[in-house]
Amino acid sequence: MATRIGPTTWLDESTWSSPNYTPAAQVPNMYGQPRKITGVTVHHWGADGQRFEDVANYLSRTGGNTSAHFVVEAGRAACLVSPADAAWHAGSAEGNATTIGIECHPELLDGDMTSLVELIAWLEGVYGSLKVYGHRDWTQTACPGRYYPRISEIVSRVNALRAGGSTATTIAAVPAMVLPVGDARVSQDFGQNGTQFNLASGGHTGRDYAVPTGTQVHASLAGTVVWADWANNLPGGDTAAAWANRWYLHPSFGGIVVVLDHGNFLTVYAHLNSTSLNRGDTVTTGQVIGLSGATGAATGPHLHWEVLPKPFAWSNGYYGRVNPTQFRNNYNAAHQRIASAAAVVAADNEEAELANRVDELLSLVKDTKKRVDIIWGGIFTEFSYSGKKGTNEPGIIPTLKTMKAKLDDTKRRVDIIWGGVFTTYSMTGKPGTEQPGILRRLDTMQKEIDQLKTEQKEA
Repeated sequence: MATRIGPTTWLDESTWSSPNYTPAAQVPNMYGQPRKITGVTVHHWGADGQRFEDVANYLSRTGGNTSAHFVVEAGRAACLVSPADAAWHAGSAEGNATTIGIECHPELLDGDMTSLVELIAWLEGVYGSLKVYGHRDWTQTACPGRYYPRISEIVSRVNALRAGGSTATTIAAVPAMVLPVGDARVSQDFGQNGTQFNLASGGHTGRDYAVPTGTQVHASLAGTVVWADWANNLPGGDTAAAWANRWYLHPSFGGIVVVLDHGNFLTVYAHLNSTSLNRGDTVTTGQVIGLSGATGAATGPHLHWEVLPKPFAWSNGYYGRVNPTQFRNNYNAAHQRIASAAAVVAADNEEAELANRVDELLSLVKDTKKRVDIIWGGIFTEFSYSGKKGTNEPGIIPTLKTMKAKLDDTKRRVDIIWGGVFTTYSMTGKPGTEQPGILRRLDTMQKEIDQLKTEQKEA
């Protein structure tokens, strides 16, 4: 059973229940202070590529020594420990006693940030204003990784959402990430073959596709070009800062290289035969960014593809690179959850819009009936049905014409929403029944009025 807690996020409160916590009544004895919720502590669940379900299962294991109140990633969250109790997450007595622990997707995709913001905003609706901590605020750790430099952004977005704003990410606009050369054969995968061509301690820093020279290479996602040239034209120098400035790309390795910035991560396309791009250009998802080749340190024609999440972890054994296939799978899973949430939001918006249109129409019909009843209940003269000259009294005929125009416009708008069903049953009447429909009834009334007018003139 899941509950929607924000525009894009659903909360599962029934699948997991971790036994690894301190009940609220025992918190004073355990931590020297009562359980009083004053903040949230943001964690990440370690290495990239782990699954939400596996993390939730691990933190819910019997006999464990760690846990969290919530696990969250793009589009969904799960409650493992009730916030009323103290989960074992902070590595600090005060942190465990006073904060709610939230484990987050380490890759920090846009959707992950959005769902974290929505979860914290929802918690503030229950517990009041909450200070946002990173795990490293309580103990010596690298956790929460990429989230820590963005704590102030999290706070700002929570405040904006609580003030009636949005989560600042257009959920329907999050695209799927595509493969640069489709389903071409993989000749060497990430982490394989620590050789002279793979100087990283972990092995190969990307994925190689065996494609012939001249194969079109596509942008995995929309972004901005930050490099499109020979790698040996990159800034030189052997200091750590110099290597970081060129994203640890070796001048003799990549040949012609395109590097795209997608906001929270980079993608690298190496050994190209050519590219027409320049730094500062923007590209769309799937756009051709160059042709494959065998430039640089290559044993044959192929495409070398890399992903570098921000903030860059240059010492992770792969010079900041992560497995591009796992990254793409996680990204697209998040995309699918966000797209599903967007569909729900769109349906809700359409339903609300439809309800507003129907209310408008019902109001118009009631007003029409009221005015027609008043006029039909009076004495029909040339002044009552055609209007009294020199006054603001419109008369029944001009009034009905105006109302019919409004109804025609309402019919057009409702037809767009309901696909014509409304026309059949409500606007023009239901065929084969005594339900006349609004427009048909107005047409009949108009004819009756015209007949009365003719009869009066003849008299």
